Amino acid sequence: MRPYLAQPGFRWTCQGERTFRFCDPPGLESSQAAVRRDTWQSLAATLRLAGESNYTSEPLIYIFRLESVARLRKLLHVSAYGASEPKAHAVFFVSGHPEALAHELNHEILTTLWGPAEPWIAEGFAAYAAGLDVDSQCRALLASHGYLPLPNLVNPNWNASLYPSTKIYPELGSFVKYLRETRGLARLRKLWHLGYRSIAQVYGEPLSRLETEWRASLDRPSVAARP
Repeated sequence: MRPYLAQPGFRWTCQGERTFRFCDPPGLESSQAAVRRDTWQSLAATLRLAGESNYTSEPLIYIFRLESVARLRKLLHVSAYGASEPKAHAVFFVSGHPEALAHELNHEILTTLWGPAEPWIAEGFAAYAAGLDVDSQCRALLASHGYLPLPNLVNPNWNASLYPSTKIYPELGSFVKYLRETRGLARLRKLWHLGYRSIAQVYGEPLSRLETEWRASLDRPSVAARP
């Protein structure tokens, strides 16, 4: 944590709670109440989706708010609205983007509760948890012929830099949502731990069949999750 707090060119005002420590740059402290509200709501949403009843107050999670994408890029050398460092228990997001806060906090919470996972499923769960309508975005991709076949994304060697984020996150988020809602949380959690190569073992179907069923489901109302 200390490298971020002592980074040259950055100043933070940090205030702590039992689970989070909120760090703001000068000039943004007055709007911290909204960030605290969004953070607690995002934590509750992730716990609900993960089937967890609570989250321990240890380790303390640092929430760093940045003024702009440019400032985030200067700090972490990434061009995005958010980022997380689960090993350091630190979440970073650009002010005005609560969806990025929700996405990155999901990474932190699930890594702590469930352990690390292959990037495709971790990103899919985070995109799902961010509260965006990933199904509608996928329908738009299919309609515009911009859809990426799932094997391009669902594999242990997936690299986010190879594809546009406007395709990666809706597709992986919608697919993870589909698995949770139709096959149940227990099998999704097992897949989280075992990874891509266990898909047929966990679901009794290959990825190709699951992809066909998922795409067909986008034209149907959501159904309740199986036990």
